[in-house]
Amino acid sequence: MMLGSKSKRKFNAFVAGIKCGEDVPALLGLQDDDLDEVPFTRMLDNPGDIASGVIRMRKLSGISAFDMFDAVTVKDYDSGDIKYMFSTITSECHKIGDFAEVLFQELGPGLYDSTRHSSFHEDEKIRTLARGQYLNSQDELVHIWIHSQWVILLQYRIDPLCEFSIFVTHKKPKEIDRSIRRNGTILDILSVDIREVLELQENSRLIDARERDVRFVDYRYDRLGRIMGVFSGLTVRLFQRNKEFREDVHTNVTFTVRADVSTRSKIDVMDRLVRIYGPDDLGLKDIELHEVDLLDAGEYWTGRTWNFNETHGLWNIENDHERFAYSVAIGYDSFEAGFTLSIIGYNNLISLFSVR
Repeated sequence: MMLGSKSKRKFNAFVAGIKCGEDVPALLGLQDDDLDEVPFTRMLDNPGDIASGVIRMRKLSGISAFDMFDAVTVKDYDSGDIKYMFSTITSECHKIGDFAEVLFQELGPGLYDSTRHSSFHEDEKIRTLARGQYLNSQDELVHIWIHSQWVILLQYRIDPLCEFSIFVTHKKPKEIDRSIRRNGTILDILSVDIREVLELQENSRLIDARERDVRFVDYRYDRLGRIMGVFSGLTVRLFQRNKEFREDVHTNVTFTVRADVSTRSKIDVMDRLVRIYGPDDLGLKDIELHEVDLLDAGEYWTGRTWNFNETHGLWNIENDHERFAYSVAIGYDSFEAGFTLSIIGYNNLISLFSVR
């Protein structure tokens, strides 16, 4: 396929290089001493950078990266992440579309929040903003792609007007702690016993059947009080027809609350789980600043997830000698169930760790 503009060809080669694991400075033909160090006293002028963990900043101006961007900023974070920021003011909507097309072709559809921004699939929105015209903040275009250890953000902004930028972040891989967890289980902090709950009358029941064979039954309870001081709803999914708990029948449990719950309350629940289980499957532990921002804004939050093997270490799916036991996950999705805490394989959790 023939690529269009020169900038598009250069950017396509850059993205292809990232996918192959090549180094960003090498792809740009930059040496470390090509970049000007930003004094720490100037970094202090941006409290947001300091709060997010920026420990070093370098800049290079007067260039023409991909024959489009006239400035490059590199930020080093205390987490080991490195962010490369390319920006310019432009009304060349055809070039903007070229950059988006490369990312769609190389990395797929990407992610964007339709409640806050427009998509780079909307060509007319690009052309309109390039003319300096917009109706509201949702006319700003923002898209995100995630590939392996890379996160790429493409945006065409309203403020500053017509600022086009690409942020390319290399996320330092976190070491996964697969040691056996010895600080107890979620059973130690739950105020309900699912075996006892199933003896109560449910508020609703949903049966999933295929050609008369029952796959599972969901039992919904809404009058159990505030579980863990937060959750008002509980769904128990039994993979059998009968309403009875058995350790040899796969059972999932989901606690939910759709009403407004403070960010502090959500973090408190997460902290209680972290004190028991430690770092999760991705090496995440304590809440991070950008996560607080997501929770404050009521945006989608992936939270924390722990998948355990039968020895109570984090399950390694690639190890054929390990068997999955149970998982615990916490997260937030305003469009679905709200703030949720789920336990997959509750029956295994009881079988392995219950003292009753």
